[in-house]
Amino acid sequence: MKKALTILLLICFAFFAKAQSDDSGNALYPNNFNIISPAVVNNTVVIPPSYIKGSFGITVSGMYKPYFSDIKTSVVVVSSSGEILASVDGPSFNRSDFTIGGVVYNNSTYKDFTLSLPLHSTLGYSKYKNSQVIVRYKYYFNPAVGIPNQETAGWAPQVTFNREWFIHDKKYKITLADPETSINGPNAICDEANYSIVNPGTVTLENADGIAALTQLSNSQWKIKRIGTASGFVKLRSTYNGKTFDKEIEIGTIAKGAISGDASLPLGESRTYTLALNGNTDYNWSVSYNPNVTWTKLSPTSIKLSTTGSVPQGWSENITISAQAISSCGLSSNYITKTIKFVNDRDPRLED
Repeated sequence: MKKALTILLLICFAFFAKAQSDDSGNALYPNNFNIISPAVVNNTVVIPPSYIKGSFGITVSGMYKPYFSDIKTSVVVVSSSGEILASVDGPSFNRSDFTIGGVVYNNSTYKDFTLSLPLHSTLGYSKYKNSQVIVRYKYYFNPAVGIPNQETAGWAPQVTFNREWFIHDKKYKITLADPETSINGPNAICDEANYSIVNPGTVTLENADGIAALTQLSNSQWKIKRIGTASGFVKLRSTYNGKTFDKEIEIGTIAKGAISGDASLPLGESRTYTLALNGNTDYNWSVSYNPNVTWTKLSPTSIKLSTTGSVPQGWSENITISAQAISSCGLSSNYITKTIKFVNDRDPRLED
């Protein structure tokens, strides 16, 4: 019996002698360290988002199971130079986490953690590039285990190797996801404007024939220039990794929207027709000629049509209302139109 105890103590001492910083030969260590979110590809965490969620448990060697009490953990992100970039107190464990029905098992229940990744004011997420997510742990050392030369109670590895933490063998690398493509610049131009594109890929100008031209200024800068007095909507398009990103841009002045008002104009009555400015400042209104129809501009957005004279009973004739937009970029080359019916549907037999 005495010989067996001596062998056990020597084995324990060998375990502690090896357990300088990692799991090798340690009396206890984390198990099933898994990152749940964000995505993990080939043991590599892809960020953003600005957090890491995961879980792990603890395994206690059989020889130390009767002696351990409390276990503390910490989850950290460490740069390639050893700098701690982010950290959080991980889950704590005690004997109750290993106990089911009064029986103490070697493996604990799993516990979750959430580690926030603060965004650097200038570097953003790039400060985490090539860093690692690691689990650190320590446990309250009980000298009653009888390991030679280990007679001081306290937190191991502080009392055993004069260092604060053990480091779990399993680690995750961190890599940065490709930033989302974004197109920055004005939504409308009169003559020309510059646009910056993050992750540009292949850049083209769509629906632009005769309207505008695209010139690349640098790796992330493009210029769009209006052709003459042409007007229209174009799309600045960036295609990156099979994804398409568009920005619609208004070139020059464009009449937009629809003229609202009744579809018929009865003899002897008046009707008002309106059209919202939609970013423009005024309209040049016009009405197709009819000697019995007059019109008055009430405001930049509305006109009133009235009738005069006489036409035969049952008369019906098309009248076209047109609006040409005006803005700081000049006149639109397109018009908004509405066709209405000028009618005389009165029955003279019913009139006084």
